[in-house]
Amino acid sequence: MFTSTTSTPAVSAVNTTAAGPAVQAQANGTGSNKAAIYARNTATGLQANALFARSYVGTGEHYGIWGVDSSPLGAGARGESSVGVGVLGIGPGAGVFSVGDSVTLGHLVGIAQDIAGGCTLTVAEGTSTTCRFTTSFPTGVVPRVVVTPTSNPGSTYWVSGVGVGAFTINVATAVTADTTFSYIVVGTLPEAGASPLSEIARRAATAAHR
Repeated sequence: MFTSTTSTPAVSAVNTTAAGPAVQAQANGTGSNKAAIYARNTATGLQANALFARSYVGTGEHYGIWGVDSSPLGAGARGESSVGVGVLGIGPGAGVFSVGDSVTLGHLVGIAQDIAGGCTLTVAEGTSTTCRFTTSFPTGVVPRVVVTPTSNPGSTYWVSGVGVGAFTINVATAVTADTTFSYIVVGTLPEAGASPLSEIARRAATAAHR
């Protein structure tokens, strides 16, 4: 056991060669709940971490953590929480990025109006209203919006002016009562190089198939 009572790490490992890990751990055997590395955090301070990994390289392709799994029922990285969040991703490009399909056994829940929301066309507005996302999509992302009215708008309706921060709902004939529309929005990436996110997607897909 290694112990530190100061801000200095209890264990520090550095690899200065061109290749190779600073730390390598392997768990052998077939028993359950085996771990090559087991990290547990009992600290109560803000942002206390059992394991913290960060890539400080500003260019090229690098990862704070790379999880790999060869079992069809396993996972490269698993996060689990009984009260909070199992996996939290934060990033100006993408907090969490999936090269393959994303699967959830629960609901997809969005905060504010960035995945889904509601927008009301009032009688005073007549034939169109602008709906704004709480947070704009990154530059270069193309939002795809699907809307449905929660009551009869009285005429045909359509979406126009879709941008990274808002879109417009239109009706052929002015509404005679305030009408709310529910919507779902998904951002799509253009071809590689057209936006920072599409370049991230290209690099991630390349790395995943090595």
